[in-house]
Amino acid sequence: MDELISQIRGTQAREEDKEGSIPKDESSRAHNGVSGDLAIEDPQDPFDQEEVEVPLCGKKDTGDAHDLTSSQAPASLHIMKLDFDVLSQVKKESQVEIDIERIKDSKKYKVEGIFAGIIKKLSAFGSDTACLELVDESGSICGSCPLSAVDEFGLKVGTIILLSKCSLWKINGNHLNIAGVNIMKVV
Repeated sequence: MDELISQIRGTQAREEDKEGSIPKDESSRAHNGVSGDLAIEDPQDPFDQEEVEVPLCGKKDTGDAHDLTSSQAPASLHIMKLDFDVLSQVKKESQVEIDIERIKDSKKYKVEGIFAGIIKKLSAFGSDTACLELVDESGSICGSCPLSAVDEFGLKVGTIILLSKCSLWKINGNHLNIAGVNIMKVV
């Protein structure tokens, strides 16, 4: 950890010297906090998670335990490989044959079979509707359901849900219309 901190601080010091933006005699005043009537901003926090994670995500062989979701979009929660293992177990137990990619490509207005997914995003839309994004190994799809169903079934990010007979809206592709009767099981 100390090596990482010294590397970060060493890199910042070299960058300041190269740019010539802070002369050495003024840098000591900048670290003391205030120079005259002007307040000098503190240097960047070396423990800032965004600064630490950016280089790690760029490497291919990091050995990270997280598998990024299909959209590769930053999310508040990374779905872990363990979650996908549990999802595949639930699919086997419930004999699920439909995956999200097949639903997205469907031309029908109703999903006739049983399917399952992990809730990746969940947000309120208005006073009575929730928007959610479901993911599985094949992809992700967005859907809407009443907030009462979210409360009734205790839906939250990371929850695995088993759905059946959901209708599809054709809004920028297929969009799930989920009612309380469509939710078969919550894990």
